[in-house]
Amino acid sequence: MKVCITGASGFVGRKLAARFLEEGHRVIGVDLHAGDTEFVEHPHFKFCPADLANPQSVAEISLEDVDLLYHLAAAGVKIATRQWPLCIKVNIIGTATLFQSLLTRVKAGRPVPRIVYTKSYYEDHYELIPAFKENPYVMSKVATTRWIEALSSVYPSSITIAKVFQVYGPGDDPNNVLSYAARRLKAGEPALFGSGTSLRDWIYVDDF
Repeated sequence: MKVCITGASGFVGRKLAARFLEEGHRVIGVDLHAGDTEFVEHPHFKFCPADLANPQSVAEISLEDVDLLYHLAAAGVKIATRQWPLCIKVNIIGTATLFQSLLTRVKAGRPVPRIVYTKSYYEDHYELIPAFKENPYVMSKVATTRWIEALSSVYPSSITIAKVFQVYGPGDDPNNVLSYAARRLKAGEPALFGSGTSLRDWIYVDDF
């Protein structure tokens, strides 16, 4: 099977690509940069540099003979990219541009891949939490998910809308907040967030 993964250099994207390669599949990894991945030189892995904020760059993504498209890429997940213009360009317009190439294949009677689109956990709660409506990441993902739901009624292959949860543990990105906090606590040192002027206890809850 040939799989295309957007956001392949992200935490979830790297793990997913590695799993597909382990199972003997071919993988096209789409991202701004290759990132520090252990499989970049793998014979069945092809890196495709693309910027979803640039329609011309998106149009150059090759989906020829792709059986499965995992669309993970998004702007605004991290606060550094959480601006309205970028989230709209990447999450809404970038996704639409990417999928437009698939719709062109539909019109030409050519085969199209199955799609797995990942929505945000926060989308299910934006009506209950007013602050989410001011969050460009959340609201741009809400708009994109609604469009994907409409697209599924005319797309001739299956579209799965999934929520992917990042599980923290061994092998996690050392720059994530919980990884940082765990290292500090293990060393017996306070974990500093924000200005570092306030301290609070961490509460551990046992798994049920």
